[in-house]
Amino acid sequence: MGWSAGARLGQDDLLWKPAGAGGVAFHTDAAYISSNFRPYEDNSVTVWIALDDADAETGVVAYAPGSHAWPSAADKEKASVTDAAFHGEGDAGLREPARRAAAAAGVAPPQFEELTVPAGGAVFHHQDVWHGSGPNVSPERPRRALGLHYVRADAGFREAPPPDYIYGRYVLGEGDTTVHETFFPIVYTPKGYRSPVCDIACADPRSDP
Repeated sequence: MGWSAGARLGQDDLLWKPAGAGGVAFHTDAAYISSNFRPYEDNSVTVWIALDDADAETGVVAYAPGSHAWPSAADKEKASVTDAAFHGEGDAGLREPARRAAAAAGVAPPQFEELTVPAGGAVFHHQDVWHGSGPNVSPERPRRALGLHYVRADAGFREAPPPDYIYGRYVLGEGDTTVHETFFPIVYTPKGYRSPVCDIACADPRSDP
């Protein structure tokens, strides 16, 4: 991503899709994460970590390869959390947002790829990649995963309009665009610095205090 200042944790999610649960409509993470920060371009990346073996039966994450490079027919800077639709009916409904985005961008209809990710495996994707997942049609297997969203360490909050509700609560004063490491810890810099809370979170619980 070319982040010379390093990376910080912007958001983490526990994603639980029990047996019989529905799918997640195709979307980009830029709509509810990247759009809240400046500079906007290439400011976030997601790491999707499987906690169970994830495959087509359990509704593994699927992608529209190359969609991060689609020319945008809309102003991504104005995207917000309300623009990110996460539900749909059937394959057509779940994948339709990506098809509409491709048509608006003037590119060929997307070809979708479902991945097989073993428990403990990870997938990285760019903020502008269109992705989603089908329903979990397994009679008994859950599909659990962690989603870790990293933001470039030198990013600031957008000023106007204010950040959406997920991030707006962390703006500590009017006009303050500082992304505080108390809430968004720095996990890497080229000089080796990381926020002290990382040492606490990564400590071995079996070690003596």
